[in-house]
Amino acid sequence: MSQWPMVKLGDVARKTSQVNPKKFPDEDFCLYSIPAYDAGCAEYLTGKEIGSSKPQLQAGDVLLSKIVPHIRRSWVVESHDIRTLGSSEWIVFNDSRFDPNFLREYLLSDQFHHQFMTTVAGVGGSLNRARPAAVFNLSVPLPPLEEQRRIANLIKNADDQYLNTKKQNNLLKESILSFLVPRLRVNSKEVPLRNIITEITSGLSPKCESGSAQDNEYGVLKLSAVTSGQYIPTENKLYTGPLSNIEKYLVEEGDILMTRKNTPELVGAVAIASETSSHLAIPDLIYKIQIDESCISRQVFQNIMMLPLMRERIKSICGGSNTSMSNISQKRLLDVKFPLPTPELHKEMISLLSQSHKLEEELSLKSQKLEELHQSLATRAFAGQL
Repeated sequence: MSQWPMVKLGDVARKTSQVNPKKFPDEDFCLYSIPAYDAGCAEYLTGKEIGSSKPQLQAGDVLLSKIVPHIRRSWVVESHDIRTLGSSEWIVFNDSRFDPNFLREYLLSDQFHHQFMTTVAGVGGSLNRARPAAVFNLSVPLPPLEEQRRIANLIKNADDQYLNTKKQNNLLKESILSFLVPRLRVNSKEVPLRNIITEITSGLSPKCESGSAQDNEYGVLKLSAVTSGQYIPTENKLYTGPLSNIEKYLVEEGDILMTRKNTPELVGAVAIASETSSHLAIPDLIYKIQIDESCISRQVFQNIMMLPLMRERIKSICGGSNTSMSNISQKRLLDVKFPLPTPELHKEMISLLSQSHKLEEELSLKSQKLEELHQSLATRAFAGQL
């Protein structure tokens, strides 16, 4: 429990006025939308580009997203020279007793999130929302302002370390790309994928429950388990039906997985199942691929398939009437040309990928420890134990 007094969020909420941007079509606005939050910066748009009425925001407002509440989103509004608007999906807080950065960190903490999820109503997915009236009954600790600023700075420093480590990880991946692309241009032979792929298995998408599989439970992978190029087994849906329905679609360690249906930018993503549970199956949106490993290793194949060159080739053969969801047919996939590296380059790539994999594991472990430190720090800070 916190040693500080607790204040209900309803007493911290700020009532906002609405602005209809259509009445000011040529005026420039700064818009704090949900997509802008996910992109990392506010949008600058004219009134005619915004459309519907929005709440007007002010510097120091702390925003909390009520839509898709399992994704944590909280933002501090900065000072702008033009009128600032926000999505109606934000709950707005502003109170002189609170440092905005402290309040934001609390709203993102595990401690608050567990309570926040009890306020959710809806039928699932993007239709889920936190109910503001219920959120207003939740409480937030109120340390002295100086203590709030100290806590916010401590947590920000931990955040910065975590983000720097993630940046190192991304730089490592970019360095591999910069090495591979020019070498492949002159040290490879173009062959159709049918010369490399020996078998393709389509999955099944049975009815699943909400939540993901735990321990010995069975689950069906989501597209997000593969789209990044890194296998994420926790991205799955709980399956409680007969095992016989999904048994032949279960994923084994080392399996090559490819998204066969997704947005044009994400379709054709390839990942290798590593450290996977034997209780996870592929859906009908993911292919399981076998290759001829006498001509190319799984790791080299996966890395080449994720290069922009191959992503563009895959994108070009996609079908589907809906441009937001593209399909890859097995026949068209097998006809796609693939730059098969020479034996010398292949050997070089295996050595490089082995080194980079080791470094990536070290960086991932460091990121995980920093994330755990951040949450531990936040929990102790908000309980007044720092």
